[in-house]
Amino acid sequence: MKTLSNHFYPSPGLPPWMWYWTVMFIINIPDLFKTWQTSYETLRFNIDSMERLKAVDPLVECFSILSYPGYFTENLPGIILLLALFTIVFPGIRSWVIELRNNLVQPPPSFKTLAEIKYFIEEYAPGLQMKINLKRPGLIWIYPNGYRKATLAVFSGFIMLWKTNREQAEAILQHELTHYRRGDALFLGPGSFLESAIKLTLLFYTFFVAMPYIITSIDYKIQLSKSLQKIEAMATESYILAIAKQIFLSVLGLLATTVAFLVKALSSFVLPVSCIWAAELNADYLVTRNPKHKTALLYALSRPWGKVSWWRRMLFKLSHPPNSLRRFYARHSDSYYFLFLLLIFPLAIFVRIAILHIWFFFFQGSLSVVSALAGRTTELTWPEFWQSFVENTRVALTSQSLNWLLMTGLLIVWVFIVHSWERFFTGDNKQLSSETNYISNSSQAGLIRVSHQSQLKYFILAAVFTVTIFFLAIMWRI
Repeated sequence: MKTLSNHFYPSPGLPPWMWYWTVMFIINIPDLFKTWQTSYETLRFNIDSMERLKAVDPLVECFSILSYPGYFTENLPGIILLLALFTIVFPGIRSWVIELRNNLVQPPPSFKTLAEIKYFIEEYAPGLQMKINLKRPGLIWIYPNGYRKATLAVFSGFIMLWKTNREQAEAILQHELTHYRRGDALFLGPGSFLESAIKLTLLFYTFFVAMPYIITSIDYKIQLSKSLQKIEAMATESYILAIAKQIFLSVLGLLATTVAFLVKALSSFVLPVSCIWAAELNADYLVTRNPKHKTALLYALSRPWGKVSWWRRMLFKLSHPPNSLRRFYARHSDSYYFLFLLLIFPLAIFVRIAILHIWFFFFQGSLSVVSALAGRTTELTWPEFWQSFVENTRVALTSQSLNWLLMTGLLIVWVFIVHSWERFFTGDNKQLSSETNYISNSSQAGLIRVSHQSQLKYFILAAVFTVTIFFLAIMWRI
């Protein structure tokens, strides 16, 4: 039996950054709980402060509910990520929902085209199951039905493509098979971790942030209007101006709160998104190792969208790199751009730090707006802001010092364990082709042979980069 590596795996590809992030996230769950506890204590303090202010100004009472949106704005992304992990913990439930929603069934044995596809799958990815829905448009995608098991969903569009353009269909199929062999199925596809997180984010934000803010603002305007109407000497122009000012501040406050929440959510999602992008670009990269399918893949990435709902298209664009970026790396897969692919997750840590700085700015802005609505002022001077900027950067880097060291280790050992990693998920215990063995007869000769040694230097450079950041973080901590 042939293996997939015989055809387009002359490179170990990228490390499994998604698995790495998931393990680190689970390890840090106790710290996440401590953060929530601290935020809850702050929430209780704010509520008690509101109770004391009611004795001074009764209108303050309507603002007490705004403490809760602030709490959810800060902690909701972490809560959502934890809930979304259940799609990984219970893949069987996710598989059942996907198959029920998409009417997926076992393929009939008499269908010649399906028999060819099934034979292709068995040849390159033994153990992968296949289910179909020939009444629904679309191509293919993969979803898990166990921790080490996956199923390929095949739709009518892929059957037509298999008949009309076999090379392009094989390139698309090999892309999905790569996800299976690398253990990506738990994180990708419909109902995946990221898709669930995005849906929960929009739902929770609507009910726990936006709606309380809108209701509170409307209630405040009503109470303010009644108070102003009791002032008989107040001119009509002044009355209208006071109401318009409060409406403007409410809209500005909701906008600032919304931006602060979205930026905070982005800071929480940027790392898993970078991992999913890495998995997609890695699958493209390994497909292009076969010159036969490189052109076919480029053409497939240039295909226009079919009849897909705007919601599904948005989710796809959020969980997949832009096709322009995918085509770029497919064309330059043999160049030094591979180094940036290796570092896509480590570099995302710096992106997250920058996003957190932006969130801090908008969070301070939202606090100022809420304070203005309550008739109070809070200002953060520029020296204090710069000091906070430097301190937050220091804490963000030094707190990740162990993370940088572990990433260095993963980059170093990946070329040694990649085949064992694939065998773990596919159950294929056959020895891979000597043509593409990254390690050949190392136990006998004590030598390491890496195919395409130009790729090895990129792993070394990436490891040098991460270990340098590790030492810089240690020095800054001291």
